[in-house]
Amino acid sequence: MPRRIWLARTLAAVYVAALVFSGGASVTSAAEDDVVLFPKVIGDPDENGAPPSGMMDFRDVDVGNALTECPQAGSPTDKQPKPLDQRTVDKVEQLSNGGDDNKTNQDYACFPQDETSIAVNPTNPRNAIGGANDYRLGWGTSGFYVTTDGGNHWYDGIKPFPTNANQLRDHVDGGGDPSVAFDRDGIAYYNDLHFMRENDESGIFVARSTNGGFTWSRPCVPAGSTDATARCGGNGDVRRPGDGVVSYFPDNDNALNGSVPANDKNYMTTGPRPAGVTPTCFAPISKAAIPAGQPGCPATLIGVDRLYVTWTIFFQGTATINFSYSDDRAYSWSPARVISGSAPFCAFGVTANACDSNQFSTPTVNPTTGALWVGFENFNTPDENQYLVVRSTDGGATFQGPFFVSVVFDVNYPRSGSNRLDCTARGQGSRNVLTNSCFRVNSGGNIVADR
Repeated sequence: MPRRIWLARTLAAVYVAALVFSGGASVTSAAEDDVVLFPKVIGDPDENGAPPSGMMDFRDVDVGNALTECPQAGSPTDKQPKPLDQRTVDKVEQLSNGGDDNKTNQDYACFPQDETSIAVNPTNPRNAIGGANDYRLGWGTSGFYVTTDGGNHWYDGIKPFPTNANQLRDHVDGGGDPSVAFDRDGIAYYNDLHFMRENDESGIFVARSTNGGFTWSRPCVPAGSTDATARCGGNGDVRRPGDGVVSYFPDNDNALNGSVPANDKNYMTTGPRPAGVTPTCFAPISKAAIPAGQPGCPATLIGVDRLYVTWTIFFQGTATINFSYSDDRAYSWSPARVISGSAPFCAFGVTANACDSNQFSTPTVNPTTGALWVGFENFNTPDENQYLVVRSTDGGATFQGPFFVSVVFDVNYPRSGSNRLDCTARGQGSRNVLTNSCFRVNSGGNIVADR
């Protein structure tokens, strides 16, 4: 649906699941809990543009509770110390611990996790890494959860915050929107969004782990004005400037007002470079291309796979899908470029046929040919939204499309604020929710190439 937005700053609690399904009219009542549902009508205004991710929507809401302990489902038997709980274990908690499921997060903070991602190490199938928006610190951060014995035991933590050497503060704290991937050498990558809650500073980052996800590199926004003077921290900081920085926008007035572009809703994948595509590094400030083997791009840095990240940039009434890649294991990244394009089936854009209101991009790579596809939801429509795909067969040098895949029939989602008024009081803004609860959902979609 058309609406020119820069980025909604709605305050809303978020517990987001990514679901896609088709359906008809929404139900009109939910007698079991006395909730009234007001039906949607096809043709009525629904979604007014690409929504921000849950993490950005929830950016400056303080999360808290009055609990000192809470039920823990699926806790494994291990040698870790256990809390001295005083609560009475009810039937729900008993049932939750009655199966053979193990809990991946090992904290006891009673705070939520959501928007999960998981990947399995291709060189060691007993090694898996999960990621989630993790609120154990009281605000959204990027949690990681690791197993090396097939899920029987888990180690967890919060991924290091990126450093911002150009600002007075020493890190970019708000985090989330996780995407976890391995390359064919078994090196793990954690792609996420970081931002400051009080202004418009934001960035897309990728951290690297060579030990199965137990420790992670710390992305470095480079200080300095030239490639030759670029640096990370002070003396003794051995990181490469620009390590892990896909996209970054500093704020220009220290206010939350949309004065600079806003990064949002990222996802990543890995895969072989297509035939004829040569690896390249990029300078930290200018983003100038450096061929592999040349000064600034030692051959020892080049990975077996190309890493791809796609994400949304909101600015001046548009929400474009953007793209970047890395050949050197996330140490450097190509300049961002818009790939959402234009097509006759996109309406109400800033320019004619522009597909410039999008969100929820997902990249996937053919494991044999290295061809790349990116799917995303588009909102340049008069009524229901649409799912589009672009493709590249040369490692992202050029793209074809977008191609129309399907109308997104999500009229069976009631909307907080219009179809389920009770969800508004529970902090869900105007987002889609389920018919029997106030859990927020979206129709973002997903895509995968297997051959």
